[in-house]
Amino acid sequence: MYRKLTALFLALALMLGATGAQATGIVIGAPAADPVATQAPAADAATESDAAEPSIEEEAPAATPDEPDANASPLIQVTAGGNASIFPSVDGMGSADYVDSMAACGDTLYVMGSSRLYAYKAGAQEMTVLVDYDADELLREARSAAYMTEEDLKRQEYAEDVADAARRYPSRLIGGGDALYAVNAVSGAYGPVVDGLIQPELTLQWDDMVIQESDWTMQRSVASFVRTDRGLYAALGPNASSYSSLDYTLVRYDLTTGERTDLQVPGAQAVTAYREGKLLVVGNDENYNVSVRVFDEESGAVESTLMAQSVTGEGGDTSLVNYNSFGFAYDAAADFVYWLQDGQVRRTQDGKSAETVGYVTCDGGNTDYPGMLLAGGYYAVNTYSGAFVRTLDEAYRPERALHILGGWLDEPARAFANEHPEVPLVFDSRWLDGSEAVRNDMLSASSNVDIYVINVRSGLRTLMEKGYLADLSGSETLLQNVQTMYPQFADALMYDGKLYGFPMSLTVNTWSYNAAVLEAVLPGAERPETFKDLIALLGEYDRAYPDGDEDYAIMNLWSGADELFSQMLSLYIAGHETQDGPLTLSGSSFIDTLKAMEEIQLPTYDWSSMTSEEQDELNEKLNRTPVMETYAYNLLTLPTSYDRRTGESIPVENIAPPVFAEGDTPVIIGDMQVYVVNPNSENADLAVRFLEYLAQHMDVQMDYQLHPDRTGAQRSPWYEQNLRSMQQYVDELEQTLESASEADRADIQASIDAQRAWMEEYARTDWYISEEGLQSYRALAPYVTLLPDSDLLSYESGTAMTQLQDILTRYRQGQIDADQMAREFDQKLQMIYMESL
Repeated sequence: MYRKLTALFLALALMLGATGAQATGIVIGAPAADPVATQAPAADAATESDAAEPSIEEEAPAATPDEPDANASPLIQVTAGGNASIFPSVDGMGSADYVDSMAACGDTLYVMGSSRLYAYKAGAQEMTVLVDYDADELLREARSAAYMTEEDLKRQEYAEDVADAARRYPSRLIGGGDALYAVNAVSGAYGPVVDGLIQPELTLQWDDMVIQESDWTMQRSVASFVRTDRGLYAALGPNASSYSSLDYTLVRYDLTTGERTDLQVPGAQAVTAYREGKLLVVGNDENYNVSVRVFDEESGAVESTLMAQSVTGEGGDTSLVNYNSFGFAYDAAADFVYWLQDGQVRRTQDGKSAETVGYVTCDGGNTDYPGMLLAGGYYAVNTYSGAFVRTLDEAYRPERALHILGGWLDEPARAFANEHPEVPLVFDSRWLDGSEAVRNDMLSASSNVDIYVINVRSGLRTLMEKGYLADLSGSETLLQNVQTMYPQFADALMYDGKLYGFPMSLTVNTWSYNAAVLEAVLPGAERPETFKDLIALLGEYDRAYPDGDEDYAIMNLWSGADELFSQMLSLYIAGHETQDGPLTLSGSSFIDTLKAMEEIQLPTYDWSSMTSEEQDELNEKLNRTPVMETYAYNLLTLPTSYDRRTGESIPVENIAPPVFAEGDTPVIIGDMQVYVVNPNSENADLAVRFLEYLAQHMDVQMDYQLHPDRTGAQRSPWYEQNLRSMQQYVDELEQTLESASEADRADIQASIDAQRAWMEEYARTDWYISEEGLQSYRALAPYVTLLPDSDLLSYESGTAMTQLQDILTRYRQGQIDADQMAREFDQKLQMIYMESL
C-alpha cells in the first residue's frame, strides 16, 4: 500500500513539475517510478543486424490511448509533408509527455515516454501507443521499480515477478535492423523488446555502472548505442559525480559475452554509424571544443576529424559545428552526415561545407541527444522541446526563415512557431559584444540575421542615433503598444519620435523587507531608509548576536562586504550619473556611507580558497531568513519568504533599495532585452509580423510590468490544469480508501487531508499576478531605470568602468582609503570625459 501511495504522489509531482530532466545520471534507489533525474535520450540509429529478430509490431499489440485532456498539449502535431512535432508545448500548457529514450527501425520511430512506449511511422498523422505501462499492474509496478538496485528491490519487498520485470524494463532503446532492442539501465539486460519488456539475449558488463558517493546513489550515463558486426558501441559517462566532458569515453560491448572494452576516446559524448567499418564520435576535443571524429573499427582508434569547432574572429564561431550541434545521423546511401544546429537541419559530405535542408524551432539539446534517419527521407531528432521529425523533401521546405541573433525561444516565440510552422525561427548562437559588433555584422555581406536581440545597456541608443536600425514606426500595433508603456521604457525604445525596438524581456530587480524578522531579532527597530541606517542596523545586530542568530539575519551577503559595496556603487551611479559632465565621488554621500561601512568591519568571503567543509558551514550560515534581500525578481506574485524558525511561508514587502541621503529619489535598476530589425534584411516583413504577434501575445507578467494601465489579478496559465491533477489524486486516494484494510485507512485518510490542505494553500498563493504584488509594483515602477545612456554601467566592452577597476580593487584590498579612491576615481573620469569631447 505504501508503494502505491508513493507512486501516486510522485506521479502528481511529475505532472506539476518539469516535463523532462537533463541530469547526467539516473538517481536510483527511490521507491517510485518515473526516472525524473534520468538523462533524456539514450539511443542512436544502428546498422543492420545479421541476427533474425522478431518485429515488435508482431509481438506487442497496440494499446488504446487515454482520452486526451482538453486543456493539455497534444501528443503530436503533423503538418504538410510529414513534418511532425512529438510532445509539443502548446499554449504554455507544457508537453503531454517527454522523451526518455528513442530509436529508429526502418520508417518507424520508437519513443519511450514517462509511462508509455510509442511508435510513430514516418508521414503518419498520429502516434501509436504500443505499451501503456500504467494500464497493466505488473508493468506499472515494474516501471516504478525500474531504477532500483537489487538491494532496494529486496528492501522494498517487491514480488519476484515484479523484480524480474523491473530488471527487464527497456530504459535505453536501440534501433537499427527490423526490431526494437533495449538495454536496462540498472541490470544491463540486453535484447529485443517484446510486450513492453526486454527479452534478454545476454547481460552486458554492468558491474561498475552504479556511482555511490556519500548519501547519493547514481547510475552512470550511457548513450548513443550503435550496433555493428563488431559489437554494440556506446558513449559511456564518467564513474564519478564530479567530472569534465573529457571523462566521457567510447566503449564496445561484445554481443556474445557482454564484455566491455574501453576504446580510449576521451570526450566521446555521442556516437553514430558512419561509412563501412567507421563510426562518428561526437563530443569535445582536448581544448573542450566540439569535434566530430572518425573512428576506425578495425584499428580501434580515431583516424581523423571530420569537423571541429573553431572560435575565431568577431562574432565567434566560424566553423560548421558549435556547442549547439547535436543529433548526428548518417545516410549511407547518399553519404551525407546530418545534424541539428541552431534550429537548422544541416548536412555535409566532406566536413568542409554544409547546407541547410530543414528547420526545427526548438530550445536546442545536449550533445548526446540522438538524431536518426527514417526510411522514406525523414530526419528525426530529440531536443529540449521534444522530438521532431522533418521531411528532407525540398518541396516541403519553408521558403523563408527568420534568423534571430542573441535571443532564445521564450513562450510567445514558441506560440508563434506553433501557429506559423511556415516561418521557422532560427536562433543564431553566436555572441556579439555590443553595438559595434552588431553594426559590423549588419554590414557584413555574409550575414543572414533578420532580427538582433540587444540589451538596452549594450549600446542600443548608439545604434538608434546613428541610423543603423530599421524604423518600426509604420506598425500601428507596435507603436501603440510602446506608446502606452511607462515613459522610461518607451523612451529606451524610441529616438527622435521613431520606434526602433520592441521588448523581448524585462527584468526588474529590487529589494524585499521582512518586518516580522526584524521585530524578532531587534524589537522596536525600524526599517532602514538610507544605506547609513542599514549599516547601523548591521552593527546593532552584530553586537546583539556576536555569533549570529541561528535562524535570522539582517542580510545574507554571499560575498560579504564586497557584495554590499558593489550594490551601493551601482545604485549611486544609477542615481547620479548624467550626460552633463563626469560623475564625482569626492565629498559625496556615497563616500560618507563607505566610511560608515568601514567602521563595522563586515567580513569578506573567498569561496575559492575554502575547503568543502568551510563552504558547507558558510552556506548554512548564509541561508538564514533575512530582514532584507537584495534580489527580489517576481514583483507581481504574492511576495513571501521562508521562515527558517517556524518552517512556514511568511509575507514580505517589496521595497526600493535604500538611498544615500534623506530626500534622495530611490533607484531600481531594470534590465531589458530588445528585438531590433536589420534594415538590410530581406525578411523585414516577416520580422515585423513576428514582432506584432509578440506584442499581441505578450507574457502577462511582462505586459503588466511594461504598461501602467493593466489591471486585475491573474492566475498562472497552468493553474486550472494543476488543480485538476491535484483533485484527480484525491479522487484516486478516495477510491483506494473504499477498499483499504482497517490498518491502512488512517494513513490514506491522512494523505487525503494533507492533499486537500495543499490544494487550499495552492489556491491562496498561486498567483501569476496578485493584487498585493501588482499594487506594490505600481508604487515602485516610477523608480525603475534601464540606464540607456549610462557610460559607467554599460555592458559594452571597453567602457569607463573597465578603466576604473584597478582603483576600486585597490580600495577593496585596503591599499587606499575611501577619500583617495574618490580622488583617483574623479581624476580618471574627468580625463575620460575630456577625451570624449
